[in-house]
Amino acid sequence: MNPNTSFALAMSCFIPALLGIIRYRKIDNVYYPFIWVMVYDFISEFTAGLPSVVSQYNGMIDIMYTFYPFISSFLYLLFFIRIKLIKNHLPIILMPPVAFGFYALFSMQYDPPFFSTPLLIYFDAGFGLFNIIMAILLMGSQVTQTKTPAFKNPKIIIAFGYILMNTFFVFVKLLMLGHIVEGSAINNDIYTIFKVLNSSSYLIYAWAIICIPLKMKY
Repeated sequence: MNPNTSFALAMSCFIPALLGIIRYRKIDNVYYPFIWVMVYDFISEFTAGLPSVVSQYNGMIDIMYTFYPFISSFLYLLFFIRIKLIKNHLPIILMPPVAFGFYALFSMQYDPPFFSTPLLIYFDAGFGLFNIIMAILLMGSQVTQTKTPAFKNPKIIIAFGYILMNTFFVFVKLLMLGHIVEGSAINNDIYTIFKVLNSSSYLIYAWAIICIPLKMKY
């Protein structure tokens, strides 16, 4: 996939980010961390992808994607806490910053150090898998707790979008850890599938934001 197509697909995150900003002050504040994720995703994708398209400079990709799993996971955990899916807050919310500290320390052994070292794959896969489990639990809780149709329930829609986006992502990371696709001719096909699923998930997130109920007024 050429950089222009990849960037165009990535920019589908602009839709939920914009909708989130427009609706931000009108919706229940338990959804605020999810809106922060969408805005952060847009900033990351735009900052990483634009230099690659304009000047074929890929350095920003390494920089943005090194921080992404830690910041994104932290924001998702805030969302899971806000909606009361996670009860014991402190140990869970400390996971991303503590993990980042370990990554920063142990990534110094690589040359060049820190940015997009092979060690990052472990954190990508680990946080992705943890949040997939959280998304499955969220979806299951909504089946028993609410009678809102699934296609109108923002929590179910968010969970479905996350599972769709990240299950394949984690699968690929595990293949990379096992060196199964290293140097393989199917690398480009795998990347194309991931970008399409990624783009589809952002459209699902956009629908979720539209379905988020407004704040209660008394």
